[in-house]
Amino acid sequence: MDEADKDGVALVGRMAVSGLAATVAMLHPEAAVLAMTALPALDTGLLALRERRRNSCGYVLAVASNEANTPIDELVEALVNNPAKALLLARTLEAAADSASEAKVRVLGRGLASGAVTEDDALVMEEVGWAVMLREIEAPHLRILDYLAKQDPETPGHMMVASWQDLKAVSGFDELLGPALSMLERNSLVQTVQSLGLDDHMRNRWGITPASAARHFVRGYLSKACLSRFSRAAEAAAPAVPSAEGPG
Repeated sequence: MDEADKDGVALVGRMAVSGLAATVAMLHPEAAVLAMTALPALDTGLLALRERRRNSCGYVLAVASNEANTPIDELVEALVNNPAKALLLARTLEAAADSASEAKVRVLGRGLASGAVTEDDALVMEEVGWAVMLREIEAPHLRILDYLAKQDPETPGHMMVASWQDLKAVSGFDELLGPALSMLERNSLVQTVQSLGLDDHMRNRWGITPASAARHFVRGYLSKACLSRFSRAAEAAAPAVPSAEGPG
């Protein structure tokens, strides 16, 4: 079995295409030939995906090592020898492997370093929670959080209130805006006006009624903390991103 087939994703992918070819062969021999021709392209795509995921995992460890000022092998050894920290390592690598964002990988690396150097298991588990949460967050979600983090420009000190249409335009989401907002609300990153409760400012300034309150949103209590993590990661010196070719 070659290296690509040892990878679970690659193996399942090849089985799916081979199974498809076997199935359609009974019905349409020409279609079976077309299905089998997909295997080389599938291998190319899966190998590229595998390499990208490996680079992301390597980068998150490099960031953590840089942040903790500890060699990578020593850092990993310290993490795997503690149950809570081993869980943090697993969740961080999962989130990094699935990330479409270099910035998020840096944030994850800083969180991994924070968990690695503390002796407080509660703080380690807090970083585990952030890693799990961050796995779901990408650029469109951050645009929503950034928009809601602003104050009402006409009434300093008041939170920005955004309608469904506002956030649709800001995020770029269309049909999946609802699930995105549900995820953010579940993680205390956004809050509906309905759950917050109406006040005179919201009624008068934004024209919100009880009937429309569920379609208007404000920042959640963790939104600033989440954005702050991305800001700090952007400011900190970080190792270079691994090239697509890997470490030679």
